[in-house]
Amino acid sequence: MQLRDYVKFNSDFRDSVNLYLDLNKVDKIRSYIPTKSSVDILEQYLDAVLDNKQHSTLLIGPYGKGKSHLLLMLLAALTLKNNAENDKLIGELCNKIKKVDEGVQKKVSKVYNQGKYLSVLIMSTQGDLNQAFLVGLNEALKREKLTDITPDTFYTYAVTTINRWKKEYPDTYVSFSDLLKAYKYTVTGIISALKNCDENALNVFKKVYPQLTSGSEFNPLVGSEVLPMYKNIADKLVEEYGYSGIYIVFDEFSKYIEGQDKKIAGNNMKILQDMCELANASKNAKIFITMVAHKSIKEYGKFLSVEIINSFTGIEGRIKEVLFVTSSKNNYELIQNAIEKNEAYLGVPQVARYISREAVDLAYKLPAFSGFTREDFEKIVVRGCYPLSPITAYLLLNISEKVAQNERTLFTFISKEEQYSVARTVKTMSDSKNWIIDADLVYDYFKSLFKKDVTNEFIHGEWLNAEYALSQVSDANQKKMLKCLAVINIVNKPDELPADEQDLYMAAGVPDPEATLTGLSAKGLIYKKGSNNCYVFKTRATSELKTEIKKRMNVKGGKANYNRVFSLVSDMQYVLPKRYNMEFTMTRYFRYEYMSVEEFLSINDLNVILDTKQVCDGKVLVLYSVEDIDYVEQISEKINECQNNKIVVIYSRKTMTLQDKMLEYEVLQEIKTDTLFFTTEENKVLIKEIPIIEDDLYREIYYYIDTAFEDIKERVIFYISDNGVEKVNNKRISDVVDDVCYRVYPCTLSVNNEMINKEVISTSPIKKARKIIIDRLIYGEDCSDYHSGTSAEASIYRALFVGTGIVSKEYGRNAENVIGVFNLFIDSACDEKQPLSKLVEDLVKEPIGMRRGIIPIYLAYALSLRKEDIVIYFDTKEMELNSDIVLNMCDNPDDYYIFISMEDMKKEQYLTSLCKLFGVKENNNKSESRLQNILISMQRWFRALPQVTKNIRKQEKYFGNSIISKAFPKVKGLLQSVEANPYEVLLVDIPKVFDCESDYEKLIALLTELKSKLNKYYEWVAQNAVVSTIEVFDKKKKNDLVHTLQEWYEAQSTLAKKGLHSDFVTSLMSVIADMKTFDEVELVKKVVHAVTDVYLDSWNDSSMENYLEVLKSVKEEIENIDDENATAGNLELSFIGKDGKKIVRYYEHVSEGTGTILKNMISDNLEDFSDLSVNDKVAILLEMIEKQLS
Repeated sequence: MQLRDYVKFNSDFRDSVNLYLDLNKVDKIRSYIPTKSSVDILEQYLDAVLDNKQHSTLLIGPYGKGKSHLLLMLLAALTLKNNAENDKLIGELCNKIKKVDEGVQKKVSKVYNQGKYLSVLIMSTQGDLNQAFLVGLNEALKREKLTDITPDTFYTYAVTTINRWKKEYPDTYVSFSDLLKAYKYTVTGIISALKNCDENALNVFKKVYPQLTSGSEFNPLVGSEVLPMYKNIADKLVEEYGYSGIYIVFDEFSKYIEGQDKKIAGNNMKILQDMCELANASKNAKIFITMVAHKSIKEYGKFLSVEIINSFTGIEGRIKEVLFVTSSKNNYELIQNAIEKNEAYLGVPQVARYISREAVDLAYKLPAFSGFTREDFEKIVVRGCYPLSPITAYLLLNISEKVAQNERTLFTFISKEEQYSVARTVKTMSDSKNWIIDADLVYDYFKSLFKKDVTNEFIHGEWLNAEYALSQVSDANQKKMLKCLAVINIVNKPDELPADEQDLYMAAGVPDPEATLTGLSAKGLIYKKGSNNCYVFKTRATSELKTEIKKRMNVKGGKANYNRVFSLVSDMQYVLPKRYNMEFTMTRYFRYEYMSVEEFLSINDLNVILDTKQVCDGKVLVLYSVEDIDYVEQISEKINECQNNKIVVIYSRKTMTLQDKMLEYEVLQEIKTDTLFFTTEENKVLIKEIPIIEDDLYREIYYYIDTAFEDIKERVIFYISDNGVEKVNNKRISDVVDDVCYRVYPCTLSVNNEMINKEVISTSPIKKARKIIIDRLIYGEDCSDYHSGTSAEASIYRALFVGTGIVSKEYGRNAENVIGVFNLFIDSACDEKQPLSKLVEDLVKEPIGMRRGIIPIYLAYALSLRKEDIVIYFDTKEMELNSDIVLNMCDNPDDYYIFISMEDMKKEQYLTSLCKLFGVKENNNKSESRLQNILISMQRWFRALPQVTKNIRKQEKYFGNSIISKAFPKVKGLLQSVEANPYEVLLVDIPKVFDCESDYEKLIALLTELKSKLNKYYEWVAQNAVVSTIEVFDKKKKNDLVHTLQEWYEAQSTLAKKGLHSDFVTSLMSVIADMKTFDEVELVKKVVHAVTDVYLDSWNDSSMENYLEVLKSVKEEIENIDDENATAGNLELSFIGKDGKKIVRYYEHVSEGTGTILKNMISDNLEDFSDLSVNDKVAILLEMIEKQLS
């Protein structure tokens, strides 16, 4: 048999109570063991609810003594619904409590049977308290299935944002998915975690969010008011759902205080203060708030910053402190209840020695147990706490009060199955060992908390001393003795348990305690104080480290590098211009640099501050002074004198008085990195002490930075605007940097891809994608497949070329100007080598400020559009153009040059101009002949010209340019040639025709003029025809063509108008009679065709002369027809036309032989269509006559 066969551990004590996880769990409620102390405190909270008082409380008590379990019972009574199952559960609880205090039992029953409360649990949080209260309320309402009144939180907003990206911004959604891989999340996984309010998932989302939104922080609830929300929901719960109110429990409030960031402590404490005031003022819709801490905030003393203490002081007056105090007897009874023993254990030899009369008498003599009767001591402490020795039980209770935390308490030490716990030790203990748990196990179990408890210098120091001593010994008994000494000294109650020889013997239980202590003393690890015969550790790490620091401070002459220390301590390393970055979809930032005012004023040229290897878009100089002098005017004059737009200055009037602290901090940093110093055994222990001293110094220096440079009463911000040097103190530094960036970098190209739009591309996938894009551009490949898709290349290409409008030529903001910079640089390389550094410098400096990561891609694009032979030089050596060369050119621009020959340049400009002149759509497809495309476009243009234009032979008067006039017939021949050679036509024949073989600029001018003239020739001919026609009918040219013809027509005889004459006469009179337009060109075209039967657009050079001759002849013939000369033989034709108007025409009888064939054909055909009536035949004949007349 072994000890584990006799000793078991109550599983109810295995895990500490977690209010969030254990709320209203049946097993946790049933495991509650009421003690007099806990029932008394429960009564206070029940009375508060029943009497509507003490709405805000702070419950203070050590870890592991039952605070959370007590509150779990309170919340069960307040929140459990009345049903048979819960009635039974609360009945069981009341029966337990009745045995301790019947009055409290009745109050529990009364609270249970009145209106329910909504329990809101606020767990330990180090962030925004406003958000924590919203999350707690959100989860409470969801738990009660009251989702219709659930408020939004960061978690719900994050899920909404992801869904919006998926629906409206697919590129952002894809980038989000890619970024999550680094955190081992999928989109589905993080949404699920966010819906479960997983804090790690929210932190990941907050980290990723700025990378997708140009540096913006995720803060959707910045304007949310938590107090009105609690008030409104409390009212709704009471009025609409039958609740009594809300009960808030802020668990682990101590951790919250310890983890507070002093920057937000004031705001968070104001929220807590307002919440307490809301609770205290509540009446009908009641609100209670209870915070749980393991010690009073005042006990933190110097270990919390002044800001935190001051912030908490503001709410102390609104909160009642409730102390969870338990009696000594109750504490040991708790241990007794956690350990279950088989009564047979009393007769086991391995046990008897520890519970014998002698053992009881020896332990009972200790002052630590003076409060017990001997009977109670034996029953509760010796036998009840076995297998813990009485000293182990005593030390356990005291240690748990000093350092225990939620995850390590008195009960977890006893019952939880984990390393160094009693349960694990008993399980592994063999029958050959002593069946007792000595005090060294307490040290092993709680040592991680000794290490972390930096707020308690004494406890932490004892741990440091013990750890050093333990590292110097290998003997198991000596190690055990050292651990017991450390625990006794940490408890530090020498009146109850001194660290003398006898008590150490009893605590350690080693075979030869005297020899063990002697050996440790001989090694110089411990010594016995003569004043009280108690043992202490000989090592004193803190004092030794302080001595070393002072020694080094003296060596440095008492002065530190303050600039470096400020930079090390400050969390202000850079500032983002958020509005600018969002508008231009990029991440610019200004770096902080600390400097004394005196140093700043001594700099002749402020540009040297920007000339560093640190990448940034500007600097924020943070100026301090150790002198009590106001430097505002001197700083302003210096900035005005130097006129550097990219520098913002923050100056604090608060004198820097931390010189000694700064020096000590700097020395401490040197010691940390001094490996030689730590090679000696006596110095190794100091390694663990450094963070303690460092943290105190850090806090003081950080406090100065915060108050000096963040407080608007102390600081002044200087920057240059359009109005000169601006001095402000109430603007946020990010807003100032925004203004500066808008002024300094207005011509930035907006590239919405943070993976490529950066100064240095460091990730291999993005480097690879950039190289692929450059290759495709250089080799003229079609990149249209990048317009969609999720690959890195596609995302980058779309950001650089589609999103900016470059590829479509529908340029976005600044895009055309930026591409113009590349083209101007390439143009400048015509017949003169140009260093690439000139281009890069123009791009990266203001006003563009392009990131170097995207320059190679845009350079490849600009080069790919050029048709000239571009020569790349590496120093004096020609290089073949490829992606590696492009990347090297941009990485080392001083080493590379570009050159284009003048002839190639001019020829390219000529061909580009031809493309523009004749509407040739250029592309980079090398499989197509550019020259052929140009010639085809010119031929298409020529073929589309009116025939009258193509019929030109000699029109020097019209062209007004003998060169063009002489060249046109030859150009015409070249463009009409079916098998023309594009190269010869464009680069040999046409230049030769115009005598411009070496002057492409003049050639383009002549071709432009020729094209313009030819495009307008038809219009010119038509206008000439109009003028000439008017002159024929009216030499004075009083009216336009329409009115001129109308007047002339009216003056003619009736017979001329109504008679049937020759074709030209009849046609002309019909055109004039039926005029329905005032368009002179359209009218003259009809007149031309009427008298010549030739269309105007088919004329040649002599057509005008022929037309006018015929027109005059026809006019004269018409004018000679008069009514008096009409013979009696004239016949009259009269009928009603299609338009309803009467048609009257006169005609002459024809002889018998005229038109015999026509007559016969008509007659025969009429007879063939016997199915037509006479009416039909006459109607058809008259329709044909009407058509003939028109």
